[in-house]
Amino acid sequence: MDRAKSREIIMKNLEEAYFARSRKVLLFNAHVKELAFEVAKEICEESLDDFELIAERLREKYNDIISLAGEILPKDATSLLLANDFRVNFCAYACDELESLGINIPNFEGFDEILDEKDLKIGYFSNRSADEAYFELLKRLPDSSQLICDGITAVCEELLSGSCELCMLPVYNSADGIMQNVYRQSVRYSLCMVMCLDTPADRDVIIKFGLFAPTPCKTENAHTMQITVVGESAEEIAQLPAALTAYGARLENISSVPPSAYDGNSAWTLDFSIKNADINKIHLFLQIFFPRFEVNGIYEKIGSDENSEKHREDEWTR
Repeated sequence: MDRAKSREIIMKNLEEAYFARSRKVLLFNAHVKELAFEVAKEICEESLDDFELIAERLREKYNDIISLAGEILPKDATSLLLANDFRVNFCAYACDELESLGINIPNFEGFDEILDEKDLKIGYFSNRSADEAYFELLKRLPDSSQLICDGITAVCEELLSGSCELCMLPVYNSADGIMQNVYRQSVRYSLCMVMCLDTPADRDVIIKFGLFAPTPCKTENAHTMQITVVGESAEEIAQLPAALTAYGARLENISSVPPSAYDGNSAWTLDFSIKNADINKIHLFLQIFFPRFEVNGIYEKIGSDENSEKHREDEWTR
């Protein structure tokens, strides 16, 4: 048999294998959908009207399914159910069914409120980079005024006392990562990030400043969410970006945060674009599989230039 004929046969076999695999995937997803619909209907029959209770029952049902699968299915089949794709699809279908049954999946708590941008006073600790960041902010918030504070803690305390409406803090340094002291303070005072911008500190270092409000809110142009997930292993966290992508989000950054902020527990922050995302599915997925999560803010990115964007790309490709 000549090479051309041999390759033709191989390509034909590959095509048949591809369509056979596609049929199996479609069949598998159809059964996942059927299972999710059945579970969602059962939960709705319990007359639950609290979203967190519904998510808790979905979590229990999902764990029951995995436990039962381990008892009656071959090991290979069980491993398919433990794969991230299964729980991503299960959650998506369950969300669709809950919505069709009239169950309201709420927005993340507090983030329906839109920031009033008039006559804002912004507190911050003054240095060269912070001053540059503040004057960049003025292009976006021209009616704002400044309140200079003695240090990071003082900035937070002035915000909580009502001396200013917003505060500006350095949250990330490209040379050192997350500003751990600032992060601990933001957790301690339950601050909510509403804007962020990158400021070049020198030739090679970029400092990210966050603009924080004392309570959850967002601007009209806020399309980036930051969450913290507490108490999960690195292996579990590694599966979360794929789930976010499946629901239309785009991961921008993931970082470990100081365990001291969460009583010694491991914790991770994830920043991701939600501009084209299905927020309901993301919310339900987090409630079911990562219940110890917090929303640090839904924020607007401002003042980004090509150098800042290129620096972030370089960081990811190293």
